[in-house]
Amino acid sequence: MFPSNVTTTDPPSVGQEAPSSSKLAIPAADGKPTVVTFLRYCGCPFAEKTFLGLRTVASQHPDVHFRSRITQRCALYRPLAGLPPRP
Repeated sequence: MFPSNVTTTDPPSVGQEAPSSSKLAIPAADGKPTVVTFLRYCGCPFAEKTFLGLRTVASQHPDVHFRSRITQRCALYRPLAGLPPRP
């Protein structure tokens, strides 16, 4: 028994522009660069350590957008509560 195949797109190439969406405009309207990070889940110690590092970098670079979203499942754990809410 195997899971069904899921059609995916090719991974991005280094230097390739990110696609824009209604949830995240790329490039940002103010022209600032945006860092988008894909983390495993909120309970993962590696993801949490990565997030904490990014939070530190974000506080040192106000000229760059750092975006985060927490899924409903992860909102129950709230280990990422230190991130300021998204405008």
